[in-house]
Amino acid sequence: MGSEYDAMRKTLAILALCLGLCGSGWASISLVQSTLGGNGTGSGATPITVTTSPVGFLSTTTNGNFLLLIAWATYVQNVNTSSAPNFNLPSTPGFTWTSFSAGAAWSDGNTPMHSGRIEIFYIPNAAPMSVATTLSCVNGNSGYSVSIFNCEFSLYEFSGVMTSSPLATSATQFSGTGTPATANLSTSSTDLIISAFSGEGSNLSAGSGFTLGPNATVAMVGQSEYQLNVSSGSIATGFSGTSTLWSCQAAAFKPASGPSPISRPHGYVF
Repeated sequence: MGSEYDAMRKTLAILALCLGLCGSGWASISLVQSTLGGNGTGSGATPITVTTSPVGFLSTTTNGNFLLLIAWATYVQNVNTSSAPNFNLPSTPGFTWTSFSAGAAWSDGNTPMHSGRIEIFYIPNAAPMSVATTLSCVNGNSGYSVSIFNCEFSLYEFSGVMTSSPLATSATQFSGTGTPATANLSTSSTDLIISAFSGEGSNLSAGSGFTLGPNATVAMVGQSEYQLNVSSGSIATGFSGTSTLWSCQAAAFKPASGPSPISRPHGYVF
């Protein structure tokens, strides 16, 4: 009886030590919810601002989770210029959104000129969000005529993302043709990968390993895709299919740290 008990104690101790030392050290990232947000449409002389309808998450978000907003804008202008629509920071009472760059624009260079922009915004370690968000799209140039100006966004909530400085790396591609993609992302942990584009043509399928998020229905074409807990390495960000003209942004967000290793009791002898 005593030898069986000792053997069991040794087995349990070895399992506990392995769980502490052999684990990944990273939390698992999960999608909690996603939804298509608000949209708005305008036209007229520039400068012009279009603000979306207010839309929030379907359910109040959980304290400490990672919130993401994908912004799309498209417009048609009477003359060919170097201008493209821009975004103000999304407006959510009591919250501040962050962007890792000024977004990525595309333009066809024709007259009239078709143009658009994509931008990714996020809030790490967010308090519970139960209020609606709006987004404003801006063409600040003067003296032009815009026949249609569309603005739209989508929302994501993820758990398990690092709560402070979660951005691992990002990439941007302007005015591309063919398959929407950025340069590969180089990562060193099991990250959340987000890729999104704005362009001409029609909706595409998700790239290999990705899952599509909500598609734009007004600021078309606008799409996003994501992968969870992607092993470190060189990560492709492309969609599946081709678009006439597009701009694309992609980012990797780090996972939260996992549980601390289990310490071997002082003086314990196997």
